[in-house]
Amino acid sequence: MSGFETQSRESSLSLLEVLQRPGVQRIFVHDYEAPNVPSLRPSIDALACFYAERALLMAQRNDVVVVADQVDPTFLDYLRELEIGPTADRILATKATSEMPTNGRAADLLTLLGNPCALDRLAERVDPAHQLRLNPYFASPAFRSIQCRLEKRLGRLVTLEAGPPAAADRANRKEQVRCAAKELGVPTAPGEVVSWPETQSPPPLAAMSDAVARHRNQTGKVIIRGAWAMRGSDNLTLESESDMDRLREWLAQREHLRCYLVESFVPVTASPNLQMWIERAGPSIQVDLMHTTNQRFNDMGRHIGNAYPHNTELEPDLRASAHLLARWLAANGYTGPVGVDFIETVDRTSGNTAHLLAEINGRINGSTYVLALWSRINQVRNERRCAPINAWISNTNIRVQNCTFAQLCDRLGNHLYTHASRRGVVPYNTGLLKHGIMNAAILADSVEESEDIERDVLGRLSV
Repeated sequence: MSGFETQSRESSLSLLEVLQRPGVQRIFVHDYEAPNVPSLRPSIDALACFYAERALLMAQRNDVVVVADQVDPTFLDYLRELEIGPTADRILATKATSEMPTNGRAADLLTLLGNPCALDRLAERVDPAHQLRLNPYFASPAFRSIQCRLEKRLGRLVTLEAGPPAAADRANRKEQVRCAAKELGVPTAPGEVVSWPETQSPPPLAAMSDAVARHRNQTGKVIIRGAWAMRGSDNLTLESESDMDRLREWLAQREHLRCYLVESFVPVTASPNLQMWIERAGPSIQVDLMHTTNQRFNDMGRHIGNAYPHNTELEPDLRASAHLLARWLAANGYTGPVGVDFIETVDRTSGNTAHLLAEINGRINGSTYVLALWSRINQVRNERRCAPINAWISNTNIRVQNCTFAQLCDRLGNHLYTHASRRGVVPYNTGLLKHGIMNAAILADSVEESEDIERDVLGRLSV
């Protein structure tokens, strides 16, 4: 256990309790490009800088959020009305400090923050009376550099609240996670890992084809997943022998990937995500299992959001498996936020419901932001003696006409959430609006009611 005793509390802390620990100030630097997933880059390059704004949903009043561009002032006014996020003076827009092109691409958030002037401006926002934690989207090695430079600039310790990078890398390597799960007794789909050395080119199509044939026999369908991937960018589903031409072409487009999971495609009844937090507490490591959401996918199988609550008879089994995996992560030195994805299915032999591990996100994931938002909204509602909100869904793939946040509010009308209501839409990531994309949390008394609101909103926005 790397010299630490790993503990878990079944009376799990909530995400809000973690984010509101007394005496702690966090600096949120949520660089969406930090995981460096080549297959995803073409679709996010132009938009990646806007995703740092999501951290406003997690940040507390005294925290600092680093973004690339200025955030729409009207949106900040809206957050202020909801009592969400930090004060305006603790939002640092790094592009206002420097424009630094890199290899023909816009500079990423870490490059911008690494500018001495940006670090100076960040230092001005630090509270010397608080423990300082640097909270990344993903703990890449570049964050270590920022951590060290910030410590030197401030002359004090700055804790990296994730990783360390080697542990974060391991947590997101699907082949290593699958191997650990099998050793720990966590259920996985029938399948295997196919990999080859860097020196081998082209990829061994025969080995991949043999693996596909072996595991397609189980259910008539197989899914291939790149071992280092996000958002389904390196997933391929095959059903027949004639699909081998598709496999050859698909592999040729991914020369950067040398390792894949080849698994039987099983019917999916739900896709729960368990939000967890691993933290060093003196001589021990504490693992907190928090909330369970259900992932939402579009017709193309792309993740578009989550739903809460997720009620399932498998909850005890899901928690037990997630706990085993979290202990493994902790033993390998990992700390910080973790999302563990499972699928729920029906066992073909027994006919009983069962769960299988999908993957681990050793980083902030999409549900983290909305869980933090919903928790804080209910905290404010409690302070105002208002009834709590029981459910929500999120959707990160709503298409809108190019608009400002104020114009979006006009279109949403009475569907825009305020504390005077028990339901409504909270838009976020508002920098994406000018690119025709809306991210939203939809709050209501039930998931079904949230979905009804979503349908109405989609109808309004399509006019």
